[in-house]
Amino acid sequence: MQMEKDQRLDASEPHFEVIDTATQEVWQSVHAVDDETFRAMDPGPGMRKIGVGTGAMDLHFFRRSPDADRDGPVRTREIGGHACFHCARPIGAPELPAGPSGPHKMQVDKHHTLIYRAGREIRWLHAPDGSDYVHVIDAGRGDAPLPLPEGFRLSREKLERDLVVALPHPTTAFFFPGGDSYQGPVERGD
Repeated sequence: MQMEKDQRLDASEPHFEVIDTATQEVWQSVHAVDDETFRAMDPGPGMRKIGVGTGAMDLHFFRRSPDADRDGPVRTREIGGHACFHCARPIGAPELPAGPSGPHKMQVDKHHTLIYRAGREIRWLHAPDGSDYVHVIDAGRGDAPLPLPEGFRLSREKLERDLVVALPHPTTAFFFPGGDSYQGPVERGD
C-alpha cells in the first residue's frame, strides 16, 4: 500500500490510532473504522491502542512521516488487518497544565496540514500568552465544558473562506479528557 504525497483524507469519519510501544511511532488507519471494529481489533505485539476519533477539519493530509527528511509519501503498513500510515511521534513526556483532570499538553513530531471549508464554524483554544490552537480532534461532546488550564479560553469562528492550516513542527497538542484535541500554535493572519 502506498499513500501519495499530500493525499487528502476525509475527516468526517472516525479513524483509529495505535502506538508502537518500542519506537513511540503513532499509526493512523487509512480508512474509517467504527468503535466496535476498533475494540475487536488486535493490533499485534508491541502495539497499544490509543483510540478512535473524528477530525474537526473537513480534509487533512500529512506532508511526510516524522522520520522523513523531506516531504513525500508517508510510511505505510498493515496493523491488525488495517492499512495504516505513520503520522506522528510524541516528543518527551506530557505536561498537565490544569492538573490530573485537565488536558495533557504534548510536543508532537508530525507534519500535518488541515483544511476547514468556508461556511462552517470552527473552535479555537486561546492561551494566556496570545497563542492560538485550532480544534483538530472532535470527540462529539458538543458544548460540554472542557477543563481548561488557568487563563485559557475557547472561542468559535464562522469561516468566510477556506482555512488551510499547516501545523508547526513540532506541534503543541492539548489532548482533553474525553478525546478532544486542540493543536498549534497557529498563526492567524486575517
